[in-house]
Amino acid sequence: MRVLSVVVILGAVWVSGALASRRGPAAETPRATDLLRAKRLAEEVEERRRLPPPATRSGWKRGGGGWAGPGPARSGGASGERDGDAVIHVAPSKPRRARTPR
Repeated sequence: MRVLSVVVILGAVWVSGALASRRGPAAETPRATDLLRAKRLAEEVEERRRLPPPATRSGWKRGGGGWAGPGPARSGGASGERDGDAVIHVAPSKPRRARTPR
């Protein structure tokens, strides 16, 4: 029991020491590579900000002819189905049997 307690305590001390050594001092000055990366990212953001606006707005375009509107002629198949159209077949539901209480 004593050995197990000592192993648990030593393991906790080792883990806390490993975590403290990875963190580094809090008052550490930034490295040159950190500063260069921050400068490069700021320049990229500034360049994106200066880009001209898009020629046309994207999004929903109002109007149109609906389903029967003008468009490329499609070859109809049997039962009026066309290539690329979604067809939904709706069948009546089957009647359920009444449940008998047990």
